[in-house]
Amino acid sequence: MGIVTETEIFRAMMHLFGGKEDGDGFLVLANVRLRERIGAMSRIASIIEELNVPVLAMFSLPHRRAEGNRLYVRVQAQKMDEVKKALTEAGYKLED
Repeated sequence: MGIVTETEIFRAMMHLFGGKEDGDGFLVLANVRLRERIGAMSRIASIIEELNVPVLAMFSLPHRRAEGNRLYVRVQAQKMDEVKKALTEAGYKLED
């Protein structure tokens, strides 16, 4: 018996959602209010795809210490800096 940490769960989820392949990157958006903002996931995907970057997977988990959800997004990472800038300019907070 042991304790399962949040990091272990995150790694398991990354493995289930395709893992990290060469050229893929993960983004974690904090405090996304999925219940209050209908279409939030599609808006986020649109921001990313407007940069001609494919969204490969998305999933969310309730944020433990704040309101809203953490949204995990796997993308092809060739334009990661541009993607982060576009999401930040659209008002989304990225976690490290």
